[in-house]
Amino acid sequence: MRSSWGDVASSMPAITSEILHYLNALRRKWVGFVTGSTVTSFFEWLAFRGTPIPEVLWKAFLFGGIPVAGFLAWREQYRTLTSKPRLRIRVSSQPDFPGDDPRTAHRLIVHNDGPGAAETVRVSIVGREPAEPVGAYDNFPYHVRDGGGGIAGCTINPGTEDFFQLAKSWRSGDQRRIVEGLNGIEEPPDRYRRVAMPDGAQWRLRLIVSGSNVDTQQVAVLVRAVENKQIIMCMERT
Repeated sequence: MRSSWGDVASSMPAITSEILHYLNALRRKWVGFVTGSTVTSFFEWLAFRGTPIPEVLWKAFLFGGIPVAGFLAWREQYRTLTSKPRLRIRVSSQPDFPGDDPRTAHRLIVHNDGPGAAETVRVSIVGREPAEPVGAYDNFPYHVRDGGGGIAGCTINPGTEDFFQLAKSWRSGDQRRIVEGLNGIEEPPDRYRRVAMPDGAQWRLRLIVSGSNVDTQQVAVLVRAVENKQIIMCMERT
């Protein structure tokens, strides 16, 4: 019993948010009904002619609009909840910290175009080509950490985005290109394995972006060691 009450208490913020969202939709639909309907235009025409409008008639119109608005608001909420969110994916490579820090953070950005929230969104690296083992890069599937540092999946609200940390790269003191972070999830963040990527090398990472209420997407990210440059990561064009 205590566990059931605990579940209810933990879900109260989400329930309250959904109720407020419905009430806001109800208000919008009712205002739209009483200000933009054909009946309203008819009442305005009668007022323009100087014809009195029976009280019972306009009251019935105002209060009768509430169940109509309630149905329209419910339909809007239902379509939002049952429609799968649409995710857009891109790669971002930016300095890990502003200033003179030479490290570059390579991230997969997942943007939710809506209509609803995308739940339990995860990014997993399922393979690499060439396929021969190169130290740290043979532990697949590897679940990439999200912006909060977790791997269990995150919620991305409509119109917002979250990032997933693919790797970090920099040049070492002897000018080798070092890539860090594509090891298995068992390693804590401060013990990421590192590997040197030789000049001209190119890897192709195969990733899966999934969620509990979204269509699973398979994407590929190219990792290139360009001469006289840092590591470059980009989406593969298909």
